[in-house]
Amino acid sequence: MSRQISCIWPSGQVENPNRKLQRKSLAWFHPPLYIGAMSDLLSQEKFSLPLDAEAVAADWRARGYSCNQFVDPPGQQWLDFTHATNELVVVVEGRLEMVVGGERVEIGPGDEIFIPARANHSVINIHPGTSHWLFGYD
Repeated sequence: MSRQISCIWPSGQVENPNRKLQRKSLAWFHPPLYIGAMSDLLSQEKFSLPLDAEAVAADWRARGYSCNQFVDPPGQQWLDFTHATNELVVVVEGRLEMVVGGERVEIGPGDEIFIPARANHSVINIHPGTSHWLFGYD
């Protein structure tokens, strides 16, 4: 049984080198993973500190994204999500471990990460206290 392999780039372009090997049954289907460098997705210190959530929301609106807040207790895990749209995440307070397509990175206040549409991703609060973070979809 073959597995679909896709590359999803930040531009939204999808490459599928195994197109002719795909099967019609959904029983074998796995959501495509992002295959690329984490440095393409991460903007360290994108926003100055102390972080102004309203300034982030204004920046994201200008780029076509919504802006919402999550407040997570220590150890909170959001595992193996996919969305039909692109997503942005920025930490307001605390530290998060982000996993995008199997690549791990820690982000802190002011860091922004881009999660391409349909990329498998997880968010884990690795801060010993509560983490506050913003997310938005295009």
